Amino acid sequence: MIDLIAIEARAQAATQGPWEVESRGMVVDIIAPREISKRPWIASIPTNRDGSIDPEANEKADFIAHARQDVPDLIAEVQRLREAIEGACAALRSPVMWSNPEKYLKTGVPQIEKTLYGKLEPTPETPRDESGSSGN
Repeated sequence: MIDLIAIEARAQAATQGPWEVESRGMVVDIIAPREISKRPWIASIPTNRDGSIDPEANEKADFIAHARQDVPDLIAEVQRLREAIEGACAALRSPVMWSNPEKYLKTGVPQIEKTLYGKLEPTPETPRDESGSSGN
């Protein structure tokens, strides 16, 4: 399992973002806006050994710059999904589920799906009530 605490600590220790890409001559820089940091330079992607620009320099720089926000967003999503999975597992261990599994499948499973996916969309497995509603 990945160590989210260590990843989050590294992300919090990094210069605040958003980071931006700035091309200047034969170098592509990743910088933080000056109003955020007194030392805005984050990294540079230099020229190739022959002095030519790396054709993928902008893509590499864009990836690095977006990582500043993507990593915290991914950490938050992993934490949300872990909590949802824990909730789903607890629900499956619930005596209520096993006392009336048919009812639970009609109400509990869609609720677990809603927790995991953030919304409830009718699927063939999501029963509708007599009014045609899927319980949203």
